[in-house]
Amino acid sequence: MVAAWGHHSDWYLNLKAGPALEVRISTQVWRCPDHRFLGAAETIELLCSYQRAHPRVWKRLAPMLGLPPDPQNTDLGAVHALVFTPSSSADHS
Repeated sequence: MVAAWGHHSDWYLNLKAGPALEVRISTQVWRCPDHRFLGAAETIELLCSYQRAHPRVWKRLAPMLGLPPDPQNTDLGAVHALVFTPSSSADHS
């Protein structure tokens, strides 16, 4: 996930305060997933990877997020990213 509009978003602050109880993506449900906030280098690599995989979507998405066309030259500013992974002890649907 990427918090493009700053680290003052409610969902971002909630995850800083404590772990998510559940994450849903389409039909997948992860209960009590682990999450990790990414550093600047990892966030840039994530954005570059997304741009390479989805160049047409990135072309429309980047301006909405206030990012340049080439994410490699990004001043992250208010962009923060995190990764969710299924918890090894939790059940998944």
